[in-house]
Amino acid sequence: MISNLAFLFPFITLLTNNITLNHKINYMKTPLLIVFILIVNILQSQITLESSVSQSFNGTSFINDVKSNFQYDSNNNLTLVLGFNWYNSMWNESEMNLYNYNEANKIVEHILQYNNNAESQWQNEARELYSYNAQGFLTEIIYQYWTGALWQNSSKIVFAYSNGKISTATTYELQFGNWINDSKSNVSYNSNNLAQILEEDWSNNQFAWQTNYRNIFTFNSNNKMLTNIYEDWLSPNWEEEEKLIYELDSYGNRISETELFDGVNAYKDVYTYDTSILMETIQNPFMDKSGVDYFYEDAPFVSKVLTRTSKSYDSDTNSFSDDSITTYNYITTPLATNNNGRNESVIIYPNPTSKYLIIKGLIHEEKVYIFSINGAKTLETTVNENEAMNIENLSNGMYFLKLESGKTFKFIKN
Repeated sequence: MISNLAFLFPFITLLTNNITLNHKINYMKTPLLIVFILIVNILQSQITLESSVSQSFNGTSFINDVKSNFQYDSNNNLTLVLGFNWYNSMWNESEMNLYNYNEANKIVEHILQYNNNAESQWQNEARELYSYNAQGFLTEIIYQYWTGALWQNSSKIVFAYSNGKISTATTYELQFGNWINDSKSNVSYNSNNLAQILEEDWSNNQFAWQTNYRNIFTFNSNNKMLTNIYEDWLSPNWEEEEKLIYELDSYGNRISETELFDGVNAYKDVYTYDTSILMETIQNPFMDKSGVDYFYEDAPFVSKVLTRTSKSYDSDTNSFSDDSITTYNYITTPLATNNNGRNESVIIYPNPTSKYLIIKGLIHEEKVYIFSINGAKTLETTVNENEAMNIENLSNGMYFLKLESGKTFKFIKN
């Protein structure tokens, strides 16, 4: 079951240039110059998780189902997830998730849009706004929906802290212009780890909080989560309904997640990895965006994740069978360098801007495209390093600048 804190699961089901252990260099037998060249090549390359493709099993083979393409900013923040559905033997754009960050690289806005094929344009659907206190702790998330003309508040979660840890997360619903109590998660800890999240619902009849359910967590000696047990409150007893069991490898990667209902196997996810590469060295969509994305569960990937296979349990055969598989696709690109050979990130400035944009860090002339928040292309041009690009004729608002090489930036015209 989902608590108020379940939003902390990464909110997108995200879902190859591998350097394997079999190709490790024997440095004692390799000429020093070759080793140096290999090290330089690694340091001057960036591995990026570019896309994920999910395929469903039809009984005999896997067939395409959904796909996600990922884009990042120069700080490795996820800025765009473009979703596709497989239809008529081709990938069709279906939804777009847009992310905006503050100067501390914490998410402040998440916008969901869907592709209105009838009008051939992107339509707003939902938005989340994130707020933080002076210490950088997440304090509030406001959920909004698009009316067709403006964003309208729907609900919000407010976080309280004790000794730097979340103590409560209270959900409010907006009714007739007033924020009304809805539910509350009460968090307790065992040393540094989660011990329990007790969920309460607000009773308008009794004007009080009433116990609903709880999640109980266990961890191993390395503080990695092993189980998440959901229990219903059936006065005067707690009754287990659902249980998640995590299996880890020696690196701390989640290699399987098994879900049980009423003590019976139901579903299972199985993961594969390239353990020679750390996920934190890769541009990837699983990075913590708010500082507490992985409060409710551990970050599952320490190493470079390759596949996730989802399985369902067959009680007749007492075994799991494949339902779907997600494959994660990576690219390796050289880092941009200036004439002195020093690494230099591509950036745009000023931002916000009213008249012009400058792109710094280009190593050659490059084609540039600018798109509106609705996905319409508003400008196409070619620029060089530090060349001013005139955008004075654009209407005020948020835009996306995409380089021909694939990098995407978000900017505001004011």
